Order: sequence, then C-alpha cells, then structure tokens
Amino acid sequence: MLDWSTLRATAPPPPRIPTGLRPLDAALGGGLVPGETVLLAGDPGAGKSTLLLQVAAHLGNAVYATAEERAFMVQGRAQRLGIENAEVRLAVGGDIARLLEDLAALKQPPAFLVIDSVQAFYDPACRSQPGTPNACRAVLARIIAYAARMNVPTVIVCQITKGNIAAGPKAMEHAVDASLHLSSFRALTDHRALRTDKNRYGPAGGTEVLQMTAAGLVTLR
Repeated sequence: MLDWSTLRATAPPPPRIPTGLRPLDAALGGGLVPGETVLLAGDPGAGKSTLLLQVAAHLGNAVYATAEERAFMVQGRAQRLGIENAEVRLAVGGDIARLLEDLAALKQPPAFLVIDSVQAFYDPACRSQPGTPNACRAVLARIIAYAARMNVPTVIVCQITKGNIAAGPKAMEHAVDASLHLSSFRALTDHRALRTDKNRYGPAGGTEVLQMTAAGLVTLR
C-alpha cells in the first residue's frame, strides 16, 4: 500500500539530539536524529575516535564498539579526555552479528552507538575478507537495520588512506542517512574541518571547524 500525500508539510520535523559539540550539530543539520546512521570518514589521526568518544560520554547510555583498538587504548583516551567515568559501555571485537545480538538482549537499547570502524568488523554470513567492499556492505546493512529497528542514532567510522581511498566509502554513502568527513588543516595543525557530504535530514556541502586540544575537540574560539 502506498502512502500518498502532498508537498505541504503535515508532520513535524524529526526530533534532534544535541551532541554537545555545536559544529557537529550544525554539520548534522541540528543534531542526531533517532534511528539514523551516519558515516564518519576522515584522515588517519584526524580525531574521529576522539570526537565520537566525547559524544558518547555527553549523551550517556552509549555503546562504543571497536574492532580497531584494544580496550586499554580506548580507556587511555577516555582518561586523557577526563571522561573515564561516563556512562559508556565498551565492546571490543569484530563480529557484527554477535555485537547486535548482545545489544538486542539489553533491557533497553543504547541512546547512541558507535561502530569503529566498518572496515574492521565482519559479518559471519559473508565470506568476503573484512575490509573488502562486499564485507563492508554486509556489515553496514546489519547496522542500518538495527539502528532503524531500535531507533538508535548510530555513527559508523570509515577509515581512509592518505590518498583518500577506502574500502568503498562512496559506495556505502548511498545507504546511510548522512556522511561526514573530518580532516586536518595543513597550516593549522590543531584545527579540524568537518564537512557534510550527504544529509537526508538537513543541508549538505557545508564545512564546520573544530579545534583539537588536550581536552579533546572543541568549538573554535
């Protein structure tokens, strides 16, 4: 059955969840939308993991799932940022099916989910090697289905090389609701550019600027 309507707005815009960082909220079009999936690509060392760990700590009841790093690495970053006591559960391992099964078993879904990174996770039902385009698409499909079903805003890290090449970020971009890119400035090494490449819930094409400090990424003063 089709849902027919007109071009006149008959429903309120989706609710927004502030991330605690004004530039990130602006890049997303006002904040996170419940159930949306966001692809965050970026240069190595630009601060993707730092950014998302800060957001997870700000929102609380969050899950940070990593197949890129060991637990002590993420815990050490949290300690340096002063957020080690935040309400964030850390999951380490690359099996996306097991992760989503464990999340489904929780009494309530997380308020925010981070997947770091899509190239490092694998789907047991997919025979392709982790990091290949087929494997990334299989992992991404599972994440998108979970986020939409459980209404959990989810950010998926996508690693790229210095040549701006990754295992299909452009191919994956069509499947997610928003796609952001975090990069460093050559001249201002403590500045970061956050570009919106795609956004189903707001404008795209803009760039926000953040500053990397000892306390993490902050709004540029």
